[in-house]
Amino acid sequence: MRMQRVVALLLLILASFSLNGEIRAIVFDNGGVVARYDQHSSFAFVSRSLGIPLEVVESRLPVEFYRKVEYGQIDEKLFWEQFADQYEGMLPSEWLSVWTRFNLSNISRNHEVLDLVRELKEAGYQIGMFSNVSPWSSSIYYQSGLYDDFSPAVLSCEIGVKKPNQRAYEILLEQLDLPADEVIFIDDKWVNIQVARKLGIDAIQFRDVDQLREELCRRGITSALSFSFR
Repeated sequence: MRMQRVVALLLLILASFSLNGEIRAIVFDNGGVVARYDQHSSFAFVSRSLGIPLEVVESRLPVEFYRKVEYGQIDEKLFWEQFADQYEGMLPSEWLSVWTRFNLSNISRNHEVLDLVRELKEAGYQIGMFSNVSPWSSSIYYQSGLYDDFSPAVLSCEIGVKKPNQRAYEILLEQLDLPADEVIFIDDKWVNIQVARKLGIDAIQFRDVDQLREELCRRGITSALSFSFR
């Protein structure tokens, strides 16, 4: 069965050469694809350390944090001071340093995807990152070395606009310096996939690494075929 699957994929690859332009860049989303972040643990940490009820943190933090911080419109320290004050909590001294250490330990890398990233780089593809992320979170990822394999890393907090806004994708293509039909984009959220395809970028909705490898093989990316021989 495994060999039959390999043969079928090879036939798809051969067919794809006559249908697709040359792919030069493969771009990955971060959260949910390259890495995972335990949001519930972070909510619990904020609740305990600031003395704010967990239900308040869970309901208000995502809305207020992402609206104010992910666009890079407010300083991280000022945000947390305002958040603690608004909900009658208290921001301990050096709390941001403790929060940073907590979050470095709260990143779960998808090593199978990172292995694929390195295989694709070795095969000569430009590998980019395209992520909605706050300045503080991006600093955590930079410190952890997660962005090291990606160039460019197009981050919402640095460009001032988020997926699925069309302008974010235009900036991605500008930084890649490539036309849309030479790029593959991988994201776990369907809304982000839809906008990419509307702009002519071939996009794959991520479920797991084997599915991703197979989807890449279907597009003629032969360096993604290795999973079939495991």
